[in-house]
Amino acid sequence: MTLPENFIRHASDVLGDTDTGLTGSVIVKEFTKYSIRFNTDIPHSSIPMNVSKRNFLFENLVKFKPEYQYKIILELSDHNQVNENDKIKELKLLLIERYSELGSKIEIKNVNKEVVTETIQWLKEYPISLKSYNEAIRKLEASVFERNLLDDLRLSFESLLKKVLNNEKTLENQQSYLGDYLKQKAISPELRNLINLYRDYFTKYQNNYVKHNDKVNKKEIEYIFEVTTSLMKLIIRLENTD
Repeated sequence: MTLPENFIRHASDVLGDTDTGLTGSVIVKEFTKYSIRFNTDIPHSSIPMNVSKRNFLFENLVKFKPEYQYKIILELSDHNQVNENDKIKELKLLLIERYSELGSKIEIKNVNKEVVTETIQWLKEYPISLKSYNEAIRKLEASVFERNLLDDLRLSFESLLKKVLNNEKTLENQQSYLGDYLKQKAISPELRNLINLYRDYFTKYQNNYVKHNDKVNKKEIEYIFEVTTSLMKLIIRLENTD
């Protein structure tokens, strides 16, 4: 696999944007390091007067092997000077979604990957829920768009419950239906209460920090993702067992 030239141009335009991109000094410093690190000659070791930051990035990037281009774009997107910019986040997400074969496998940090993998397998019978869950995973892997990630996770959870409980209720309004379902599946009263309590607080968290205020605490995202994943897995398994 190779990175198409038009994508390299796009990445150069985003990373070298005058207003929201990396500064010229950072770009020069990083490419000096990349030239040595990847043993690659580059045409520019400084930004000439007649060359823009975008062209500097592009003309240097095309000299590297595809797997090095991938690493460079990924690492520059993570630079603390730009990593909170939405255009940079979109670039990083697009890079990972389309060309991840060029890099080492992205790891979901601090999340039980076995549970995630199993949940994906179980969700194949629930394509609407699976689609939103996969969107959440991609954003979690890339560490971008935390608010959207939790929106996707909520939508996946809500879609699953609608299918399993055979109704069109929102997550907030599933308490009695979910409680009755869990009772039918011989789940203990204590666990039934715990599950419904989590569903309730999950929706309150969404409304307070995600849906209306966009005050997501990054330290909490992986925990919420893993707990919700485990709960979804339990519900799917209950649906597929007598």
